[in-house]
Amino acid sequence: MVVNGAGRGAIAISRSAARELAGILPVPAGSTFRIGQPAKPPPDGLVDALRSACEREPEVREAYLYQFQIVERGEPPAIAVGLLLDDSVGEMEGARIARSLFGDIDPSAWGYEFLDVQPLGGDLLDLARASGTVLVRRD
Repeated sequence: MVVNGAGRGAIAISRSAARELAGILPVPAGSTFRIGQPAKPPPDGLVDALRSACEREPEVREAYLYQFQIVERGEPPAIAVGLLLDDSVGEMEGARIARSLFGDIDPSAWGYEFLDVQPLGGDLLDLARASGTVLVRRD
């Protein structure tokens, strides 16, 4: 991938480096993860702010709030928003949408270190539907 291709400082970086810069950190294949309702329910104000943000973005087909942990990383569970976007939205556009949705929401103001945003599909989508709090669900 070429960054700033038209400029004098054009550089080439790998796809994985571009994904990391965009804040896209994939779950490694074979990882064990846990998903469910947070042990301590998030404040209503945070849930309302997340719901409003998701409702404003027409490309968000479904959004869920849940607690998520990748066991192999040894990190404590994190609060997460899972997004199912329209099929026409690509990976980088999805990252841009996620940043624009939640850029004004400060997780630390609600007692969280960060807010994890995850693309949903396959098993993770099924688990989010079964275990998460619905923020948006459009037909």
